Amino acid sequence: MRPTTFHRSNRPLLILVALALILAAGCRPGLEDAPLDIDDPILFFFQHFEDEDPATLELALETYTGFLEECEETEDGDGVNSRPECDLETGLSTSMLVNDDVTELIDMGKLVAYPADEHWEQAVSLVVARRMPMTVEIVEDVLLQPNQNDVFPQFEEYERTFLTSLDDYLAGTEEFVRCSNEVVSDYTLTTAEYTLYLDMRQLDWDDGDQQRRVVIIRSWFEDQAEVGIDGATVGFTYSIEILIPYTDDTDQHWRTQALWSHADIPGTGDDHEFWENQLRDGTVDGFDQLQEWVDNHY
Repeated sequence: MRPTTFHRSNRPLLILVALALILAAGCRPGLEDAPLDIDDPILFFFQHFEDEDPATLELALETYTGFLEECEETEDGDGVNSRPECDLETGLSTSMLVNDDVTELIDMGKLVAYPADEHWEQAVSLVVARRMPMTVEIVEDVLLQPNQNDVFPQFEEYERTFLTSLDDYLAGTEEFVRCSNEVVSDYTLTTAEYTLYLDMRQLDWDDGDQQRRVVIIRSWFEDQAEVGIDGATVGFTYSIEILIPYTDDTDQHWRTQALWSHADIPGTGDDHEFWENQLRDGTVDGFDQLQEWVDNHY
């Protein structure tokens, strides 16, 4: 079994949620066949992104949303939470991917067959989440725009090509849409050039009380990035993003982004710590930039 995503104090909650779902499975079509080992829902979203039966993803949504709701219940009046695991920008974590988790991407010809096992062991995994005061549909609209460098200034160049029909996805006749993106990103010490594949999936989730339209986004580098420092490499990078309408107000949503990435950059000391700080700061900045874009354009 994988290490748990959340702090040990949340383990009883997740066990109770899973138990309740097992007991209720007979009343909900499809859930009786869903895998129930979901003590790391963030990793689960990546592993099961393309599952034909949405019941598996619905189970992860129930587990993860239950955690987010419990965290909100322990906030004080100023929105401060004394539980470290409920600091959604620094307290969340997820297990590392393994080669089996990305074999599907290799088989479809959208990923070079790597990395070596030691790269997984040296890689960074992190999760950032935030409650955003806008609908899922607004964020979806922004993230589907071709010129992402207009929204996120760290992209010096961003050229997008849709590989499946965006019109069909927007019309709701297709559940998935895929695009490839030729990107040049600005980091603190250098720039990185890479091909990024991005898949977006829409899911109508009936949580028992209401219908919520959830969007899940999976992205990954096709190959290691070209970096402007001699001897430096930015190797594999994978991401999963989950947009969940807020329980009591669908004009807001929980946005979660997880990253798994490996880099070797000479002259930075501890590569792991340096790269984690770079990724976390960049991810938090991305949340802020998205908020600013929406405030100015919607």
